[in-house]
Amino acid sequence: MNIYFYPNRRFFLDTIYCYDEFRGRKIASNLSEIADYIMQKYQGYRIRGEYNPMQLSTDRMNNIARDKSDLENRADNFYKSMGYRKINYKNFKEHPERYSEIDENLDFQLGEEVSETIIVKDIIPKQQYPFKIINGVLVNKNALEREMDIEEER
Repeated sequence: MNIYFYPNRRFFLDTIYCYDEFRGRKIASNLSEIADYIMQKYQGYRIRGEYNPMQLSTDRMNNIARDKSDLENRADNFYKSMGYRKINYKNFKEHPERYSEIDENLDFQLGEEVSETIIVKDIIPKQQYPFKIINGVLVNKNALEREMDIEEER
């Protein structure tokens, strides 16, 4: 996951990716939730990114091929479950009144290019996160509970 500060109270989600062999284990979801936890002090900021479901060259080199619809379905499900909205530039231009929170230059402009589709999410802290800091290390409480269960079984 690569995310960084962007102008006007925004973060830019540049990349979130999980290698094919590790998918389905909630790795990307956990990364997104950790980012939400860390960024909760930036309430009122927005995370925006370019919607571009694709595979990295490592998947292609390992002969792991996913068709475009599969990649898009996975991306759509992931982003929706993480609280992101997907916004198409054409829809934005046709109905700007539906997207009053979106700034065309800040949210769709990416260098010299205009993004065809973006994902956006406002940073709104949750009441509770499944994390705990132990000796300066961020630990998922669910993992701690599972580890304690395993210890009890031994």
